[in-house]
Amino acid sequence: MPLFLKKIPFSKISFFSISVLAFFASLLINLTVDGNNLNVDRWSAMDVSLAALLHGEYPYSAVDHLNGRSSNLPALLLIGLPGYLLGDVGFLQSLSFAFFIYILFQTLETYQARLIGLLLLTGSSAWLWEVVTKSDLMSNFILLLGFIVLWQKKNAGHITRRSFLVGGLAGFMFYTRLISFIPLTIFLFQDFVQLPLRKKMSFLAASLGVIVLLTLVVFKNCPSMAVFKENNPFTLQNRQLPLLVSAGTLLLPLFFSQKSIPLPTLMRRCIVLILLPVLLAFLSSWLKNGFHSIIHESAFDISYFNFVTPFVIYYLALAFEQQLAATAQVSPVPTQTLRFHRPA
Repeated sequence: MPLFLKKIPFSKISFFSISVLAFFASLLINLTVDGNNLNVDRWSAMDVSLAALLHGEYPYSAVDHLNGRSSNLPALLLIGLPGYLLGDVGFLQSLSFAFFIYILFQTLETYQARLIGLLLLTGSSAWLWEVVTKSDLMSNFILLLGFIVLWQKKNAGHITRRSFLVGGLAGFMFYTRLISFIPLTIFLFQDFVQLPLRKKMSFLAASLGVIVLLTLVVFKNCPSMAVFKENNPFTLQNRQLPLLVSAGTLLLPLFFSQKSIPLPTLMRRCIVLILLPVLLAFLSSWLKNGFHSIIHESAFDISYFNFVTPFVIYYLALAFEQQLAATAQVSPVPTQTLRFHRPA
C-alpha cells in the first residue's frame, strides 16, 4: 500500500462521513414518510398529546390516528416538543441520533470503536424501524444511556459534589418511562445511600421538584379524577405485566447497584434487568394470546425490545475498544535483526 494511503485515518473519515449521511437520511425519511399511512401510532400519540397540551387541554384524552392515546410520561412529552415545534415529532429520531454520535465521541477513545458503535446502530433494523415509524422509544433510551455514561465518564460516577443536579436529571429521566427506574437505580442507588444526609435531601428535593413541576404542567387541565383514572400514562405503561411482577422487576436493581461500578459491568446489568420485564411481558402475552396474535394482531408490542438496544450497541462498542487496548498491550516486541559478520 502506498505510504500516503497508510497515513489516511480511514476510521475517522468513515465515522464522520457515515454520521452526516445517516443524520440527513433520517431527516429525509421523516419528511418522506406520511405517518397517517402507518399502522403505528406512537408518533401520532405524541403529536396529538403535545397539540392538546399547548392548547391548554388534557393531553392524555387526545385520540391519535389509530384511536389510541399517549402513554408518554410528562418528561417524554417535553423531550418530543422540539421535534413538534420543528414541524414533525419524528425529528426526535434525528436529534437523538446526533446525541448518540456525541456519546460515542465523548466516551470512547478510538475511532475504530466509535465506528463500530455507529455501524451497529445505523445497520440495525431496530433503529431503521424507529426512524421510519417516527417512534420515540429508542430515542428515550439513547438519552437515558447518555445521561449514565457521560456522567460516569466525566465525573467517575460520583454524585457527591453535584447531588442537586444529578437528582434533577434523574427525576427528569425517570419521568419519561417507568422502566427507566431500572438503569437509574443500578447507576445511582448505592452512591445515594452513602451520601451525607444533607446531600440526600438535596438529591431528593431536586428529583421530586422536577416530577412535581412536570406533573402540575401536564395534569393541571385534567377535568376530573374519573377522566384521570380512565386516561393516564401510568396505567398504559403498566398494562403488560401483573402489578406484583412489575414491582418485583423494579426492586431487583436495588440489589445490583454498586458504588463506583465499572462501566462495562454497569452496561451488562442494565441490559439484563431492562430486558427482564420486557421478556416476561412477551412470554406472558405469548402464553395468553399465542405467537400468531403477537406478530399479526399486535397482542404485544415487540418494539419494547428496543428499550435495551442502545445499551447493547454501546456495550459492544465499549467491549471492542477494550479488546483493542488489550491486544495492543500484549503485542509482541519486534525482535532485532541479527547481523553475522564474516571473519576477515
